[in-house]
Amino acid sequence: MNNTQKYIEKVRTFLKARDNKGSDLHLAKVMNVSRSAIYQWKTGRSGVDIREGYKIALLLEKDPLTVVGELFQDEFKNPETREFFQVVLDNQNHSDSAA
Repeated sequence: MNNTQKYIEKVRTFLKARDNKGSDLHLAKVMNVSRSAIYQWKTGRSGVDIREGYKIALLLEKDPLTVVGELFQDEFKNPETREFFQVVLDNQNHSDSAA
């Protein structure tokens, strides 16, 4: 299971608790995407974009930079881009622990 799939399940669990609904249709409505997009994310065929990652972070009350970075780690084929996000996440985690 990749990070996108893990976050989709976290959002689904959150929505079940908050709205008593956890269907793909409800998730799609909350995320303002198609049910097809939800299916693509669940099956690992595609990942979320930055705006959707930000929405996920807001719903789960998580740091947007961390969530987007983790989501995008799955998508980066380019080692330099993957390394960039890893450095940003490491710096973010270091800053959080120093505070």
